[in-house]
Amino acid sequence: LHTSSARAARFYRVGSQSYDFFDYAGAEANLRQAVETDPRFYEAHMVLAELYAKQKRFTESARHYREAVKIDSLYFPPVLFQLANSELMSGDYTMALIHYRAYLDQKDVSAKNQALARRNVINCEFALEAMKHPVQFSPVNMGRGINSGDDEYWPSITADGLTMMFTRQGKPAERGMSRVPAQEDFYLSYFGEEGWSVAVNAGPPLNSPANEGAQ
Repeated sequence: LHTSSARAARFYRVGSQSYDFFDYAGAEANLRQAVETDPRFYEAHMVLAELYAKQKRFTESARHYREAVKIDSLYFPPVLFQLANSELMSGDYTMALIHYRAYLDQKDVSAKNQALARRNVINCEFALEAMKHPVQFSPVNMGRGINSGDDEYWPSITADGLTMMFTRQGKPAERGMSRVPAQEDFYLSYFGEEGWSVAVNAGPPLNSPANEGAQ
């Protein structure tokens, strides 16, 4: 471990164990204590960054990946790909472009990540150019049939415009002594005379006990 602090290492071990058992609140609390105790604790920054990315808190994720790179940029070279992904998702296209290109300059990168990085270089370049020529955009709330107190994202609409599928992520729950992580499922809504219907869980076989997040 990149720390000589026994206290920071203890927080890290507890936080990592909490992370492995999907106790993300406990993981965050302990990992934050680890980096506050030793700001140059590489592994704690890395796990925090991964945790925040998993929670879609991409700005915070990128910040901790950047701290890890400052501490030891050579220890785990693929961190540049993970950093660029978080920067892309947080809308920091300039820095994402820099780090994707730096990642692609490395040797022995995986073919899969290389293809993704090249595609995202194009996406960043497009985004930066598009931002120079903004267009009018007035988003409208889809209504209570689709929007709820949970997170809804990644919508798709059928060609006839009558069916919408999207992902809904419920909130974590407590079950006995254990914490049940947030669950992602596909939901369906149908357009009719009164607008979009109340969305319903798509059910099996599309949904399973695991997460269904992308289409």
